[in-house]
Amino acid sequence: MPGMTAGIWPWEIEQGSDFEAELTLFTKPPNPQPMMLTGYRARAQIRPSYGTGTAVLYELTTENGRFTIDGPAGKIKISIPAEDSSAWMWLEGVYDLELISPTGRPTRLLKGPVTVDPEVTR
Repeated sequence: MPGMTAGIWPWEIEQGSDFEAELTLFTKPPNPQPMMLTGYRARAQIRPSYGTGTAVLYELTTENGRFTIDGPAGKIKISIPAEDSSAWMWLEGVYDLELISPTGRPTRLLKGPVTVDPEVTR
């Protein structure tokens, strides 16, 4: 993964609903296989904008259960529960997702805007 450029993936989250997504990482061609992610961790923060001081709107980690990694299958699952998004007072932000190797080396995997579609029915 060293030398890899982060992909851009906009997140559109419906407030008050569960947000779940899954991605699978593969090795390079000519014979792509699911990437072995055993022992890896993931982390992401949503902030109001790039370069914004210390304001963190929401944090996702493997430790807080917002990321689940299936190492042998090369899968990363993202989960934001409805009860979390229901409490958000913000509607826009940006994020980046870092994958942390077993040796502690971070690689920025994804980045992009976060848009929250506000909940009307409560």
